[in-house]
Amino acid sequence: MVEIKDFVQTMVANFQESDFNLAVTSPMQYHEDVQFNENNVTLYLSELEEYISTFITFLATRNKTSYPSI
Repeated sequence: MVEIKDFVQTMVANFQESDFNLAVTSPMQYHEDVQFNENNVTLYLSELEEYISTFITFLATRNKTSYPSI
């Protein structure tokens, strides 16, 4: 899990620079001493999941897809 922390942190940082706002999950804090483990990895990944879901919906809406939320 140590290997994915940097990737997740980078992706979330890039999404935070966008206009996408989280609606369900809360922003997580990334510190040097944060370690992903079985207890907290779902919290960090849920933040990333919501950003990705919002991005997919945005792209579908921009491309005028009939059902962007699907």
